[in-house]
Amino acid sequence: MPNQGSGTGKGGKSFQERETAAKLRSKTMSELLLILDGKHPDEELNDVAFKKQVLLKLTGQILPRLNEHVGDNGEPIQHSIKVTFGS
Repeated sequence: MPNQGSGTGKGGKSFQERETAAKLRSKTMSELLLILDGKHPDEELNDVAFKKQVLLKLTGQILPRLNEHVGDNGEPIQHSIKVTFGS
């Protein structure tokens, strides 16, 4: 039986939910850029200490993690593929 609350009938998010989420992300990014550029209408949000707090909070999400570019112990990532054909 399909999920009746999703709007798609397949258990996923409805188009309206995705559209709303996209608008929210866009609005949040616009607000963050105003704060980081020191151009936010609310002067308290343009404070240097507040900017530092925002940057510290975002750092873990926006900077690549070390293990995304190197192996677990810092060594280069190595990929191997084993292919066998027939017997």
